[in-house]
Amino acid sequence: MRLKELILLGITLFLISFGLNFIWESYHSVLFYNCCENMNSPTYLRLISHVSIIDAGMILLAYFLVGLKSGLIWIRDKKIGNYIGFSVIALILAIWIEYRGVYLLEKWSYNEWMPVIFGLGLSPLIQLIVTGICGLLLTKRILYK
Repeated sequence: MRLKELILLGITLFLISFGLNFIWESYHSVLFYNCCENMNSPTYLRLISHVSIIDAGMILLAYFLVGLKSGLIWIRDKKIGNYIGFSVIALILAIWIEYRGVYLLEKWSYNEWMPVIFGLGLSPLIQLIVTGICGLLLTKRILYK
């Protein structure tokens, strides 16, 4: 039963996180990046879907990393420390993704509207934390009313 619960939790969290990140990526890609204004719709949809899958995977990774310490079904607990740990891991992942994408691989760049902190965009730095916490709370509400 525990394995079944864990699989359902993972699938639910992934799908909710994908949806939340798809919405976030759709807005901030147009507002803050130099990549998407000239894309045709199918190319844009593939890009946003691809990065949203990666974002949802990063949220699952952060969840399960916290689970190594707190138990894999920690979402049922009311311990704020788990959410703080999740947020720290999500921030570290976001910093790495942005630094790698912007500076190491030069895959994307910011436009003049992107607020930056230490050369990294604020929107993507808070994205995994915000969409992750919202995804966790929605998953908890759906699975553990």
